[in-house]
Amino acid sequence: MKKKIITAWMLFLWTFAFFIPIFTQYSNCWYWSIWKKITKGGRVIPIPSKRWGGHHWIWEDKDKVQWEYTLKGLPPYSPWWKMVVYKGFVRRFRVINK
Repeated sequence: MKKKIITAWMLFLWTFAFFIPIFTQYSNCWYWSIWKKITKGGRVIPIPSKRWGGHHWIWEDKDKVQWEYTLKGLPPYSPWWKMVVYKGFVRRFRVINK
């Protein structure tokens, strides 16, 4: 039950905050990946995150190069509210968690 409440709250926040990345320098991996898919094509890939209990979202461009929007120095098992919007940076995706 607790997981459903947290998931519903996150969906509400992400929906409410959807326009923040358009007008500011703040985003998150999901917003950034969706925006890249809309503007440049390619595909969005969800992978299990090592930083929190959800997924990390990466964008694969048309040349099959994978990119991620991430936050430097984010410790493992960070609280979900740190992932709603943040001022991160873009880099090539390095490895899929196994």
